[in-house]
Amino acid sequence: MPINDPTPSPSDDVTLIPPDESVDLPNPTDDIDADDTAVINAQAAIEKDTIDWSEGFRKFQNYEVAAYFEKVSDDSLPMQSQKDYWMKLCIITEDDGLLKAIGKYQLFDRVRGADFSKLNEVYLLPPSEAANIDLRGTPKLKLYFVETNYLTDSNRDIADGQIAGIRLVEFSAETIKKTDAIALGEKVRDAFKGFIWQKGKSNLSYSDPKKGYNLQILCDTKEGGIEVLTKVLSLREHEVENKRINFSGNDSPEEAYPETLEEIKRLEKTVKKRVKRPICTVKLRAAFLYVDGLIKPEVLYDNSGYYPSPYVTDEV
Repeated sequence: MPINDPTPSPSDDVTLIPPDESVDLPNPTDDIDADDTAVINAQAAIEKDTIDWSEGFRKFQNYEVAAYFEKVSDDSLPMQSQKDYWMKLCIITEDDGLLKAIGKYQLFDRVRGADFSKLNEVYLLPPSEAANIDLRGTPKLKLYFVETNYLTDSNRDIADGQIAGIRLVEFSAETIKKTDAIALGEKVRDAFKGFIWQKGKSNLSYSDPKKGYNLQILCDTKEGGIEVLTKVLSLREHEVENKRINFSGNDSPEEAYPETLEEIKRLEKTVKKRVKRPICTVKLRAAFLYVDGLIKPEVLYDNSGYYPSPYVTDEV
């Protein structure tokens, strides 16, 4: 009887396939059943939803960041020269992971919710003067101005101006009355009637925390800034103290604050940035009173008819 040799012949050994021959290997999906297919499809759907969600989150965050920093005036922030820096910190890029994106979202939420006027009141004052003064809760007056000589072909948005560092320290949120607000509105109307504020690229600051002043006034000349300052202080019958005035200009104002519009990319769109510190004339349009506990400011004065229920108008 022939002896059965268990060793396979070379033709039966799959490891000895000639290199010029191909092997018909089984398809890896042949053994996948319906349940496995459902799992794979579900995972693909989750991955697609995650991509869509993260892209939508990024675009919406960047839209809000761009809109916020375009509206916020450089001169209302204690970190004026760092505006672009903070904006870049809050922008989410395509390369940011989930944790970094959430961190940027939380940072922007804090920046947007911060009361920078209170930071100004602390960090722009000498430590000896600010040490024992707490202006929190005191009513605040804001004056809002709009450009008068705006030209539609100027290739920029209409300019405005505001003076916000006025705390009414003689009142508290509990003691100020409507009659006080009306009287202040009438003083604002009378003091600024026909007055023209010549804005420019220089800055005049005035600090008197005991009387509630922490003012930043953009002006073309120091004399013009003092003229605006005098009007503001006259509302409460205060005199200008020269020792509290600081005036600063730039050696190359046209380079630091060019009148030409810069184009930037936002959400795959080309938009134009606002001109910083344009040279223009503005007139008072309205005055607002902020009182702790009230969600919206009270309109003390309005000469445009735009704001509802002002306390005082130009009509007698």
